[in-house]
Amino acid sequence: MSDLDFLRLDRDLRLTVRRWQTFQRDLRNGEEAFDPFEATRWVSTRETFLAASSAPDDPVLAAARRWIYRLAEQRINQYTLLQIEHGYRSTPFVFDEPEHNRLSLQQIFHQILLDDPRRLSWVHTFARLSGDLSAAHLRVWERRREVAIRMGLTSPAEIEGCCPDLEKHAEDWLNVTQRIWEVFRKPRYSEYVNATLGKKADAGWPVRLTSDALLDWFRKGHLFTSLNLDPGPLPRAYGASSYLRGMARLGSAWVDATAPTNQPFVIAHDPYGLKRRTYGAMFGLLLSTPAFLQQTLSLGKRDIHVHRQVLGLTLLAYSRAAALRILLRPLAQQGPRVLGSKIEDLTFHTLGFPLKLQNFGASLRLNVDDAQRFSGLFLGHTRLMQMIETHNDDFFRNPKAIDQLRSEAPRMPETETPSEAIEAGAAQLERWISDALD
Repeated sequence: MSDLDFLRLDRDLRLTVRRWQTFQRDLRNGEEAFDPFEATRWVSTRETFLAASSAPDDPVLAAARRWIYRLAEQRINQYTLLQIEHGYRSTPFVFDEPEHNRLSLQQIFHQILLDDPRRLSWVHTFARLSGDLSAAHLRVWERRREVAIRMGLTSPAEIEGCCPDLEKHAEDWLNVTQRIWEVFRKPRYSEYVNATLGKKADAGWPVRLTSDALLDWFRKGHLFTSLNLDPGPLPRAYGASSYLRGMARLGSAWVDATAPTNQPFVIAHDPYGLKRRTYGAMFGLLLSTPAFLQQTLSLGKRDIHVHRQVLGLTLLAYSRAAALRILLRPLAQQGPRVLGSKIEDLTFHTLGFPLKLQNFGASLRLNVDDAQRFSGLFLGHTRLMQMIETHNDDFFRNPKAIDQLRSEAPRMPETETPSEAIEAGAAQLERWISDALD
């Protein structure tokens, strides 16, 4: 279709993405939802996707095709996605265990994270009340496969993936970390949460988890200077793991803020964010390095050892859950019968306890960008090790290292990664986790 207006397409995609991102943030904040696709619906239709797919090869159009598909899937599933968010954040439930109360599932989940003595009771209540939410989540994943087929794809992974052998890499990661996981795994979800929040590594962190508190660690360099950072709402500080998550958010925002301004929107930004996840992981993992713990948090040897062990376990659990999501995605797209036949065995092997089908999507939610989250973890660790080897342990304060990061930042984001990079990153990360947990 030669009459497709590339400039108009890029402009309207940019406008739609900004409205869609505002819509998502408003939804998470409990504000009244609006239709982000109404004014520029044409950029999220099957017709536009097929037109972009049949046009002559062009890098801008190839990048635009990814955004068209991303927005089309969100528009088509918008009603069910709204149901999921309202069902989690806004719908109140009345219950009697562990106390008589009236809370949303989100509020109950917060109690799981906060209320150590009664965590098991809160977990039972959450599991009992989350069946409808899980069913809606499963409907979305069945429909995502239908959307892909309607768009002429074999599966969503054809456009959402970033490495063709990712399921094998996920299986390999679970196998290579199984031995050490057997030592630390917990037999119940409540104990799993308690172990992976990182509450035992409580020394040195700021009292409140805010962007300003995180940026204070980098004031001596210009790594974040003069950037319009928008990490969105940061997680509450439940434990040390929350600070790693918050720093990962800031790392992803750093990628957004340093994106090239002289390129079309669809080239400068990718809808699935492999680069965002890579640098998010790099900055998040930085907080667990001995140099950072010593020089920035001012910890002694004993506290450094405790922090590394606690955060190593958190990272091990997170990485195995990320691998689990890679394996669950194709099963979820085939419906409850297929997923239900395997989910308990897979979750028991991966997490240490079985997860029932009626809790899928509530206790373990899949994400459209799970491939990038999983891959970015290994690529981000590799990038962190490269910076340390090239410069030094405190490269985040080294002007030469900061200049390198800032000069490389505007490069266009890659959307795929070779298997060799995943394998090399996984080998490095496994050694790092083993050393931390030793």
